[in-house]
Amino acid sequence: MNDQLLKDVSEDEIRDALFSIGGSRAPGPDGFNAVYYQTYLDIVGSSIVAEVKTFFNTGTMDKVFITDNVLIAHEVLHSLRVRKRCATSYMAVKTNISKAYDRIEWRFLEEVLKKGFDNSWINWIMECVRTVSFSVLINGSPYGQFEPTRGLRQGDPLSPSLFILCVDVLSTLMTQETLEGKIQAIRISNGGPAVSHLLFADDSLFFLKAHQKNSTNLLQIFDEYKETSGPLINFAKSSITFGSRVFQHTREGIMKTLKIPNNCGGGKYLGLPEQFGGRKKEMLQYIHDQVRKRIKDAAMGIDLIAGGKSKKTKRTAPKSDDVYLKLLVKLYRFLVRRSNSNFNAVILKRLFMSKVNKAPLSLSRLVEFMTGKDDKIAVLVGTITDDLRVHEIPAMKVTALRFTERARARIEKAGGECLTFDQLALRAPLGQNTVLLRGPKNSREAVKHFGPAPGVPHSNTKPYVRHKGRKFEKARGKRKSRGFKV
Repeated sequence: MNDQLLKDVSEDEIRDALFSIGGSRAPGPDGFNAVYYQTYLDIVGSSIVAEVKTFFNTGTMDKVFITDNVLIAHEVLHSLRVRKRCATSYMAVKTNISKAYDRIEWRFLEEVLKKGFDNSWINWIMECVRTVSFSVLINGSPYGQFEPTRGLRQGDPLSPSLFILCVDVLSTLMTQETLEGKIQAIRISNGGPAVSHLLFADDSLFFLKAHQKNSTNLLQIFDEYKETSGPLINFAKSSITFGSRVFQHTREGIMKTLKIPNNCGGGKYLGLPEQFGGRKKEMLQYIHDQVRKRIKDAAMGIDLIAGGKSKKTKRTAPKSDDVYLKLLVKLYRFLVRRSNSNFNAVILKRLFMSKVNKAPLSLSRLVEFMTGKDDKIAVLVGTITDDLRVHEIPAMKVTALRFTERARARIEKAGGECLTFDQLALRAPLGQNTVLLRGPKNSREAVKHFGPAPGVPHSNTKPYVRHKGRKFEKARGKRKSRGFKV
């Protein structure tokens, strides 16, 4: 690892680092911003490379996923409530470190780095840490200059990694005390591992037995870590979550020993609630509030107050899983992009519609609409159905999503032609010589039952008639027991 850290920095790495800086960023109040160096790199590039190669102070940090810590914390805290063994004898201590970055002692950091890093690398890192100064802004102008003697700069890409190295010392102390038996860690199952602590930067959770001896040993670890590294635990903002069956006098004694006044479990760990219980709506209300801050309701088309119901929505794809329908959508999207034809845009919009809005059209209505339009193609985004009321059908060219078997046979027998929409796209890519039709939405069987109650004056509503049963009209003749004597 040290060989890789000490390897010479290449020109490509320096160039990549330069272009990763935001254009308006500058290393100081009197320095050029990054746009200058990125624009005139061919002129000043050699000077920059030479300067950085002399001594570079850039660093990167891989993405860290915190989901593991969150899941483990939820599982352990859930066990403190419901598992008898955990609920009777264990507790969780959540600590709050006051100004964690600002209190790291430089001498302690240097000693930690000496446990595995080369001296040259340590000198580079410590030079980056120590060469910092602060000024005070008065009426927008910096005045004075003073240098700190400890702490890590927030915003520096190196600081999180260096802080984690320092916190690892606390993790080592906890592990050592657990192995020596001075602290009994929690086990949530018989064969599961013992979990004594979860550390992620300055978010810390400690799991141990709810006993005075364990509490005293934990307090000694905190004191030892504070004396060597510098971070100070703010006990007033820390909290303890006891198992649901821990006795009250035990709780009071431990809280007095650890000097932590808060006995609760409703806080947050890594930005999420520690426990889920009771009314989850109130617990997760902060997500709703944050979303409302970041988006504009009208722009997003979502009414958060109305329970997440959409308003002014516009379909962009059909809900059906029909493969042919999805292929037609792709085809007409292409035609809409490549042409200015409103016909293709209307077809695409109707392909998105629900089944109710793609109402069928009977042959009798089709013949009525196409009278005198022999040279045109009838287009329907829906189904063509047969109608016995029409006896003679003229030769017609009809395009539809679907034809019933009898309707197709009658159209073709009359010398007409049944087309699909992909065939229509070849014959009339712009919709020329076509008649766009729609079926009547209100012709559905369900609509016939809407309106005033059947039997009242001026009501044309169709009554509901039961088909099944022994004594109902439509049941007569379907079974031997007709409900009356023959």
